[in-house]
Amino acid sequence: MIAQRQRGVMTAAMKKKLMDREVPIEQIPDKDRALYQDAEQKEWASWQKTGCVKVHYPKEAQYIIKVTSHSIIIRLRFVYRDKNSALRTPQMPLPVAAKSRLCAQASHELLAKQGLIKLDSPTVHRVGVMILLQLTVNLGWLDNWFKGDVTTAFLQGQDRDVVSRGRLFLEPPSKSLGTFEGLPHGALLEVIKSVYGLPDAPRAWWE
Repeated sequence: MIAQRQRGVMTAAMKKKLMDREVPIEQIPDKDRALYQDAEQKEWASWQKTGCVKVHYPKEAQYIIKVTSHSIIIRLRFVYRDKNSALRTPQMPLPVAAKSRLCAQASHELLAKQGLIKLDSPTVHRVGVMILLQLTVNLGWLDNWFKGDVTTAFLQGQDRDVVSRGRLFLEPPSKSLGTFEGLPHGALLEVIKSVYGLPDAPRAWWE
C-alpha cells in the first residue's frame, strides 16, 4: 500500500515536471490564450527577422509538394510553456510567463536518420558551471564575471549548404492560436539557416 502511494506520488510529480516543460494547446486556460497568442506572434517575428526560412506561397508550395520527396518536408508545431510554472508556489504566486516555441519535428529529418550529419555540440556540463562559479568566488573574479542570454540562438546559424545537404522544407503547424503575417494558409517554408527542433541546430549554433 505504501509502495503504491509512493509510486502514485512519483507519478504525479513526474506529470507536474512534464507540464512544467510543455502546456498542450487544448489545456491553455481561456484567460491565458491571449498571452500565448502574443508569444506565437513574437516567435514568428523572430523567424522573419533572422531570415532562417523562406516562405513559398500556396501556388508554388503545391508544386514543391508535388515534385518533392515527402521525406524532406517536415511538420512544424508550437511548443507552449509557462516559464514561471516551476517557480510558482503558494508563497510566490508568479504570473504566467507565456512562451511559444516554433519547433520542427526532428525525428523526421532524413540526413540525421541516415547518420550523415554531425549532431554533437560541445557544451559545459552542470558540474563544470558550478566549478567555474566556485572558482570565480574563491579567486575574487566577481568584478570581471558577467552572465547573459542570447535570444533566438538556434535561428542564427550559417546558411544551409544546399549542395551537400539538399533542400529542406517545413509545413506550418496545423494547430495554433492565431494567424501570422506573411504566412498564408497553404504556404511552405524552406530552411535557409538552422531552426529549433532540427537535430543539428545545437551544432549549428556552436559553430
